[in-house]
Amino acid sequence: MTFNVINREEVRGCLSGYAVGGDGIIDEPLLAHLMTALEKPLLRREESLHRLATLPSNAPAWMVKKWEGGTVFYEFFSVPHEKISHIRDWIKGAMVNAARTSS
Repeated sequence: MTFNVINREEVRGCLSGYAVGGDGIIDEPLLAHLMTALEKPLLRREESLHRLATLPSNAPAWMVKKWEGGTVFYEFFSVPHEKISHIRDWIKGAMVNAARTSS
């Protein structure tokens, strides 16, 4: 199911926390893989979304019009930490194995 999510960019911010290396720097290739694997699924999981009861005060006119017409909007707000960590570890392992086989 597809949801009208008003803050889709928050997924990247959330997943970037899972791509921080021991040096405190974001591992961009890992983040790219996390985004590829998880962005769409997270935006399609009702468990990761919060249905808006009211629109933000700065909502654009088109959104207000849709809202008044009955369109429901959602906000991305959380991820299941254990599952994301598991997928991150799997992707990191695959990246290490790919680096070994290419050298």
